[in-house]
Amino acid sequence: MAIHAYFEEYVAGAQRILGDAVDFAVMTLGLEPDVFGRAFAVSMEEISGFSQSELAAESGVPLRQIQLFEQRQRNINKTAAETLLRLSKTLCCRMEDLMEK
Repeated sequence: MAIHAYFEEYVAGAQRILGDAVDFAVMTLGLEPDVFGRAFAVSMEEISGFSQSELAAESGVPLRQIQLFEQRQRNINKTAAETLLRLSKTLCCRMEDLMEK
């Protein structure tokens, strides 16, 4: 199992750039945010090296809940702090890093 780590400045910069691209696509081109976002969808497995089932087993967070987060059918910003804490410890990141801006 591979674990990837990135400097916070790198991730913050990438998030700003992607945010600017979304703003442009939505405001200038009139695309729906969902349509644009699907083009850049990245799974937790691609980021962390964990499969969904491995992440569920390691974190204690139900597999279905992880699937719903990835599919954006469940808002991770509204999930319980305990769930964010479990995921962040397993993924070696801060809870804030898991939240969508």
